[in-house]
Amino acid sequence: MYGVGYVVTDDLYSIAGRLKEIDDGYFIYYSYKDRRFEVHNKNQRGRTLSLVLPYKRLDERTVRLVQKTRSERVDSLIRQMEEENERAERERMQQLIKSKQDELENALIQITKPKGGTDNDL
Repeated sequence: MYGVGYVVTDDLYSIAGRLKEIDDGYFIYYSYKDRRFEVHNKNQRGRTLSLVLPYKRLDERTVRLVQKTRSERVDSLIRQMEEENERAERERMQQLIKSKQDELENALIQITKPKGGTDNDL
């Protein structure tokens, strides 16, 4: 059904149980093949995989990540991602403007710099 691995039913910090408190459809699966923890939700339509955990062990970060990525928060997450993208785009534009200003200043300096001779050389 899920490949080679096992469903985590009990763990040191009771993460599996804490996820059930958030949503009774959640369960944690450890994939031997991919060497990772996955959070699944049996109440989802289609595939049960909700997210792949970026952590090597189960701890409080797992609970926080699941809470952060719940479907009820999708609008907030999208807004947060859009704000971050806009901020990054503004920074890139400011860097580009600064770079172009520096290039223009250098070009103007080269254009207006005396050629090494004097007016008497004519």
